[in-house]
Amino acid sequence: MTILNSKLYKILESFSNLLFLNLLWLFFSLPIITLFPSTMAMFYVIKNKIHDKNDFSLKQFFISFKKYCKQYFLIGLIWNTALLIGSFNIYLSMTKILPYSSFFLFISLLFYFFFISISVYLFPILVTYNYRITNSLKNALFMMISFFPSTIFIVFILFLTIIILYYSPITFIIIFSLSSYIIYQIFHKKIHSVAHLIKAR
Repeated sequence: MTILNSKLYKILESFSNLLFLNLLWLFFSLPIITLFPSTMAMFYVIKNKIHDKNDFSLKQFFISFKKYCKQYFLIGLIWNTALLIGSFNIYLSMTKILPYSSFFLFISLLFYFFFISISVYLFPILVTYNYRITNSLKNALFMMISFFPSTIFIVFILFLTIIILYYSPITFIIIFSLSSYIIYQIFHKKIHSVAHLIKAR
């Protein structure tokens, strides 16, 4: 067995690919307004890796990023706005600046959970199926409800990602692409059981 065929080499290769993909995502997400197409591009690369069983093609990131910037720029602005509003409301509620802060915190966390739960299915659906955004949102909602235990687990993964980042900031170099890879793996396993329903919706 040569070193190129060893398990250790494959693990190191996967690690380096996820590392470079993560750094690309971070760099292209820096303007904030490009966070949505940048995240789509990352999921697109991961999707091709899982579906085709080939190595990560980081060139695909640049191609898909350009495509998604043109196709979903306005949607991305709306998504960013919802993300920022949700985060800001949670911050205000936790600092008790607002009256009835406990009530507003509960509503904000509920909104945030719904928003994140939809998003974790929306990105994989958008890069897997060539559907309009309205149909993709309906399918994301359908999957969120149909696989609610998996949805809870995915949200837990994202929460764990934040905790890991808080206690070990150095993990920012790989943690986002790694968590996205796990999320798409879960999506990929679940989508087979409802693929006929997704395509028909």
